[in-house]
Amino acid sequence: MAVCPHGSMWLSLSVLLLLLQGLSGQITVTQSPSVVVSQLHGNATLACRFSHTPDQGVTGVILYWYYVGPNEEDLYVYPPSQAPPEYEGRVVALDSSVTSEVKSVVMLRASWTDRHTYHCLLSYEIPGDAERKRGTGVLLLLYDSMTFDLAPGMVSNLLCSVKVSPDSGFRLSVLQEGAEVLSVQNHTHSPHVTLSLHVPILHGVQYECRLKHSSDLIQSQTYYIPRESGFSTELPEPVFLYAAIILIPFIVFVIFLTALFIMRRRCRGGRGYSERSSKPEQRAEGVPRPSEETGFALTVAMTTLRLLLASVLACGLRGEWSPRASTAAPRLWLAPAEPEPPDLYHVTD
Repeated sequence: MAVCPHGSMWLSLSVLLLLLQGLSGQITVTQSPSVVVSQLHGNATLACRFSHTPDQGVTGVILYWYYVGPNEEDLYVYPPSQAPPEYEGRVVALDSSVTSEVKSVVMLRASWTDRHTYHCLLSYEIPGDAERKRGTGVLLLLYDSMTFDLAPGMVSNLLCSVKVSPDSGFRLSVLQEGAEVLSVQNHTHSPHVTLSLHVPILHGVQYECRLKHSSDLIQSQTYYIPRESGFSTELPEPVFLYAAIILIPFIVFVIFLTALFIMRRRCRGGRGYSERSSKPEQRAEGVPRPSEETGFALTVAMTTLRLLLASVLACGLRGEWSPRASTAAPRLWLAPAEPEPPDLYHVTD
């Protein structure tokens, strides 16, 4: 028996259309996005959409919002009649119309304890049956205002800090002229944590502190200290030190010649006095011997050299021997001594 190829093709298309109609006619509850980041004490919108068609005869729609408690129980925050006291009057439907597909709610004055994954639950009736459908959930995360200023008690370090809900997606970073120099992430499970970074500053350089969750920028602040007139991050050339180093060989040579000249003068004076004496083997009291004269000359030379080296060392201690501050290094060479900054990351209960 021959089969018509055209009839088989039409049959396949009909089955495919029926399947597509069935899929498009499904009743669905959609929650997107899956994560909402809101500022502390602000209002957070938790999105939910209830999709159905008129021919499905959906009636008696009742909206619920809940989160799963520590004992795996469903704790309802909406409707108000089932909400606990801490949520009373703080969860409001965005659209109260029963026929609307929008089933989103707004959480007012969000606090740290509101960090939960909230599920949208719809109870409804269709001809001959009653059903319930729920969404996959939306996680509510919170952050507080950012602080980006000079660290307390310091004049050459910036402190960037912000409190956030415990979630590994939060990332705090500091940028110097657009290039990231420091960053820290959250890896704790406290009700809220403080992410903080310390960075040395340079005058005339712009810094930016950014808080991100995943790839989304949550908030940022910039800090800039203008370069003061006459102020330079580079130290002056140690001219005195260079001159002292160059003059050391010349000064030593002059000292040596002077000591040699003094030694010869005294030697000649000693010989003349000895010839006039009745006893050549005896030397006049106070006239130094040749060994004493050599020791005296060396003592004078070494003392002068020590004084010169002491002046060079004092020059270096004053800072003239320090290398030039590199503009790429994020630290001022002339900054006063300061206490060690606290840890880059700490937890606040």
